[in-house]
Amino acid sequence: GETGISGRGYRTVDLPLLMALGVGAGIGATLIAVLYIIDEAYVQTFYGNRIALWGLPPLVFLFIARIWLKCQRNEMTMHPLDFTLRDPVGLTLAGIGGVLFLLAWVGHPWL
Repeated sequence: GETGISGRGYRTVDLPLLMALGVGAGIGATLIAVLYIIDEAYVQTFYGNRIALWGLPPLVFLFIARIWLKCQRNEMTMHPLDFTLRDPVGLTLAGIGGVLFLLAWVGHPWL
């Protein structure tokens, strides 16, 4: 029933707009990751195997979708960065992303 949110510069009625902006920004971040892989990563000699990079955009999307789902369910009780550092699923996604990046950098032959 409250309209204000303590410590924030927005109100509860702003939730639909914030949700749309956040999800749109998440999709934009995923698209930028895909464009980076297509336009930049394939011309770089830094990566030993660029195919492993294709696992990163889905991880970015899953992470951002999880954050917004938690917000929608009112399960985000702390700052998103604090939540991320304490969330086992978020840490797992980050770990998988790190492994994929290392595989792309090192360039294992099976990828």
